[in-house]
Amino acid sequence: MQAVRQASERAADTCVPLLIVGETGTGKEVLARLIHSKSPWGAAPFFKINCPVLRGSLGGGDPFGLAAIGTNLPAALEFGKGALGGRSTLFLNEVALLDPALQVRLLERLQQGSPIQISLPDGNSLELRVICATSYQLEREVEAGNFLRELWYLIKVVTLELPPLRERRNDIPGLTAYFLDYYNRKFHTWMPPPAQSIMDLVIPHSWPGNIRELENLIMRYVIQGAEEAFVSELRHPISTGSHTGAPSKGTVSLKQIARQAVQETERKIIRQVLENHHWNRKEAARALNISYRAFLYKIKDAGVPPKRSKRPTRPPM
Repeated sequence: MQAVRQASERAADTCVPLLIVGETGTGKEVLARLIHSKSPWGAAPFFKINCPVLRGSLGGGDPFGLAAIGTNLPAALEFGKGALGGRSTLFLNEVALLDPALQVRLLERLQQGSPIQISLPDGNSLELRVICATSYQLEREVEAGNFLRELWYLIKVVTLELPPLRERRNDIPGLTAYFLDYYNRKFHTWMPPPAQSIMDLVIPHSWPGNIRELENLIMRYVIQGAEEAFVSELRHPISTGSHTGAPSKGTVSLKQIARQAVQETERKIIRQVLENHHWNRKEAARALNISYRAFLYKIKDAGVPPKRSKRPTRPPM
């Protein structure tokens, strides 16, 4: 990770396209935001596009122009006036799943130069340094004809590879302390660091969901207020009675296992937060700092019943 940190710091001052690769949950967006914050335009807005969402949704619009700015247009207008040289960062998440037609348009944009130029409605302009991320092996996607070779060459001028958490176990104690402090502050609790016996379970865990799985586990520990959150999750990472369990026949990809682990953890967190707020969904959404609509979607996606009997919960110690 030290090499990744050093390379990211060097790349922060440049405008060349940057590619971040790594398994799902390894923190690719976190790294992209860190690089943006370390850049000379770090105070400018950070614009993000989820590439799979763009499939066939923009018609004749420019997905890498004003559409990339979206609801952040007021901030873009402000920074387009030259306060920071009119420059910012455009983060393209899971670029491997970008629609083929949009791959061509991104290629055309980058062939015009980097950073890419956006004309704003007020007559000013904004320059966007492009950072791409993917959990796919782009070289294989290129060979399979799913991704443009020319575009691959352009976006990988600087490539940073994030190793999975199971290959950086020395970082687990520091990450645990960071997430514990973050969620203690967020939920106004004072949960102590896990006991050494708990960390003896945490560190050797395989972490198929990577940093995201660890973060969800720490959040659950803070919300639930008991170390049982660790024991139940790490000794039985995926409930055999859950619909997310592995099939009895055939093979299961590592990505599928990671997705199952994250979904199971999110389901437990949603239930615990709902119980803590007497199943008031609006209060629970505010506690998790997400919109009410997004929370309703997560409830449905997690298969949590809309109503449950109220049960007393243990107050934070």
